[in-house]
Amino acid sequence: MEVLLDFSRGFDALLLDRISSCMTAAPTIVEQQAASRVLLAFQERSEARSLVIPILTSCTHANSRFIGLKILEGMMKDNKTPISQENSDMIIQMLMGMMTALCADAATMQSQRLVLNKCNYLMALFIVRDMQSLSSSSQQQHLQMNMNAIFRMSETSLLLLQNSFEIWSAFARETAPKSEIIPFKEQDIHYYILREIFSTATNRTTLALDKTTTRAFIATIAEYFQVVSINHIIEMKIPSFLLQCLSQKAYYATSLKALADLLLLASQQARSDADENAAVLAGVLSSVVAIIPNIMPSSASMQDMFDEAEKLVTNLLIFLTTALRKYLPFMESQSQQQQQVILIGLGYIVNITSIDDVDLSLQCLQFWRWFMASLCAPPQNQQRLAFYHPVVSRLCPVLLPHIVPPPLFLLEVGFGSHIRALPLSYTLSDEAASRYGCVHDVFGMASLLSPTSMTQTLLEKSSSVIRSTNLKQLCDFCFCVYLIGPHLGPQDTLLRTCISTLSARLQQQQPPISSPNSKPAGSASS
Repeated sequence: MEVLLDFSRGFDALLLDRISSCMTAAPTIVEQQAASRVLLAFQERSEARSLVIPILTSCTHANSRFIGLKILEGMMKDNKTPISQENSDMIIQMLMGMMTALCADAATMQSQRLVLNKCNYLMALFIVRDMQSLSSSSQQQHLQMNMNAIFRMSETSLLLLQNSFEIWSAFARETAPKSEIIPFKEQDIHYYILREIFSTATNRTTLALDKTTTRAFIATIAEYFQVVSINHIIEMKIPSFLLQCLSQKAYYATSLKALADLLLLASQQARSDADENAAVLAGVLSSVVAIIPNIMPSSASMQDMFDEAEKLVTNLLIFLTTALRKYLPFMESQSQQQQQVILIGLGYIVNITSIDDVDLSLQCLQFWRWFMASLCAPPQNQQRLAFYHPVVSRLCPVLLPHIVPPPLFLLEVGFGSHIRALPLSYTLSDEAASRYGCVHDVFGMASLLSPTSMTQTLLEKSSSVIRSTNLKQLCDFCFCVYLIGPHLGPQDTLLRTCISTLSARLQQQQPPISSPNSKPAGSASS
């Protein structure tokens, strides 16, 4: 094996293939490890850089080709060994030939996925390099030629079309701007690519897109949302296309995620653009809300939906929270029909908040903290508060399962007098601790906005909690009352009676907590 590292003997493609085969197929682990060490040493030698073309043209084993591609990737990234234009053209042609062969059928494509992904990534790097050196008309023509070659290749089969989406997705990720400002030159090229991708998949190709290809197409479009102007995206009527996809069950989750990314783009780009397109994008929210009943029948339990289609429910939450954060003020100023869309969207978020999932509930609580803060911000509009009162009333009982006290707090009920301080302590999970800040803010603001609903919710809960022997449940409920206390009126005698009962029960069940400085009886002084 070590002969491979003697570059004075000339390159032997068969030897490289045999060692590559040993790395996975040798009868003993010792032989496999030895082959792996030799191949890694070969890959890291500077002399191997001159062998990229022979490796890619002469070797047949997948591991050998992958090594050649890794060497090529290193050359492109460190620029220590510049690739001439002639060699560059030859390598691009070889990569396209390899991709065409690897996409000959689904089985080959799957078995050679590692090599294929590396080919895609390197093609994207070549185009990035061309884009970054547009200093002459000949270089512009060269860039155009390479891009057109990928588009033409992708029109010949569905597998190649899927693969071209991988190339363009990698290109978008590699050229995504580090700031929100996209250089004009780059935005022009991204716009051209997105337009060509969209045209290839929807108009130019005679291929009938299957479900897998369509999902890959939608995901690729979404990659370009971060590098193309929102005006261009609307001009190409991409929102309408995504809404059409959303009406088909196979694309529910993928389309919702892309639409959420679209709204996020609108919130990040210049305010003038966002305001100009507010009506169009608010219309997207209305259309999605109209489609949701087909996706999630009203008879279905949201918890059951989440258990069956976690990605779908998560993407719906991301879409709704993104849309409402961005367009809530705009839609409040529109027609009564648009205002009803707000209430329906908030209703779905209330339903999702009831799902028993830590990550999802944290996203919901973060949204509700923002929403409640916007309602409580001065100057308060009583008409606006009345409009959202049904939402807050529905939210109150849904919030209770999320109320978890900090590891140690002194129970103090705000009725103008203090119940004897009771240290309530038990271990919290990290997830519960991370949610505490959100819970505290949301629960307090909900109590302020709708004290009657919150009081009623706690009264209904109190009857079962009083009979409970579960100390943690008692502590949780007392903490709910601790938060809502300042917003309750003096007439709530039943609730105060409930608190007194719980306090007595806690004193019976909770052992006293020693002071950190106290010493057990009989212990020696330090």
